[in-house]
Amino acid sequence: MLTLPPNIKDQFYQTLNNEISIEEFEAWLYDNKEVEETLPLNEYVDLISFNYKKKGDYYELSNLLKKHIDVSEYETYRILILLKEAQQKTDRLPYLLLEFSDLYYNGYEFLQVLGQVFGLYIDEPYMSGFGDYTLDELSDEHKKELLLSFSDEFDKEIVKVIDWIETKKIFLLGYQDEDNEYKYQDFRPEEEKKSVVL
Repeated sequence: MLTLPPNIKDQFYQTLNNEISIEEFEAWLYDNKEVEETLPLNEYVDLISFNYKKKGDYYELSNLLKKHIDVSEYETYRILILLKEAQQKTDRLPYLLLEFSDLYYNGYEFLQVLGQVFGLYIDEPYMSGFGDYTLDELSDEHKKELLLSFSDEFDKEIVKVIDWIETKKIFLLGYQDEDNEYKYQDFRPEEEKKSVVL
């Protein structure tokens, strides 16, 4: 596999992760001579001749970009972006917890506490004593109160999960199997693998 220079790899990752728009990627591509010098000619031509204005173009573009990256490395980048945003407790935190829940139920079992415990508190606020409401029905004040109710445990868990990924105790493979389950290798010691219910 071709090793991309960091600035090109970052641009590919940000495009795949929807951090920059397809239009921004297209403009960057046309202005960047290093891409032309780095990629094989036929693959560069595929990128510059791609119809960036076509509806549904993200899926096709992502397939073109994924030919040039290490999907395991990209998946690590993608998950760490989510975890670090959650750690910052941005306004998107409730939705990030729901994302962790989806990731947990789709194979990332190391996200059990973030997804199954905290994600469930968000998905089913009544379990935390917030009445029979959905997340979107809660006031902003109640959302903050709900998030604060598990803040200390959340902080510890998110630091632990980030550490597992950064130290490669959890090695994300970057693909889903035939059952659409995310695949990874788990190198954690047995005591760290034990499920913890708060």
